[in-house]
Amino acid sequence: MKKRISKFLSMILVFSCITATLSTVSATSIEPRYTGLFNAAVSLNISSGGQANPFCSAKLRTGYTADVTLELQRSTNGYSWSSIKEWTGSGSSMISLDKTYYVTSGYEYRSKCSVKVYDSSNNLVDSIIEYSSTVSY
Repeated sequence: MKKRISKFLSMILVFSCITATLSTVSATSIEPRYTGLFNAAVSLNISSGGQANPFCSAKLRTGYTADVTLELQRSTNGYSWSSIKEWTGSGSSMISLDKTYYVTSGYEYRSKCSVKVYDSSNNLVDSIIEYSSTVSY
C-alpha cells in the first residue's frame, strides 16, 4: 500500500514539474484570448561583438490590422529602463520586426513590443505591451 501511495505521489510530482516547465517556456510568447490578436512574440539576442537583434511579431485574426512598435531598451540597474532605439510597422495578417543595432557593454538590455490592433472600422480592440528577457552585455 505504501508503494502505491509513493508511486502516486511521484507521478503527481512529475506532472507538476512538467506543468511548471511548460509555463516557463511560454513566458515570452503571448497567447491570451484577444479579439483581433492571435498571438505575439518578443525576443532579444546579443552577440559577443555587441550586435543586438531585437525581434517582435504579431499574428492577427482575419479582418484586423495592427500598429507594432519595437523598442530596444537599456538599464544600468535592471529597474529603470530607457529606450535607445525604436522601430515601427503596421499591417494585417502577420507583422514582424526583426532588427539589428550595435550596443555598448556595461548595460542590461531588453526588447519592448507594443501592439495595437484595430477592427475594420478602425476601432482599437486590443492593446498589449510585452518585454523580452533581460540580456546583460
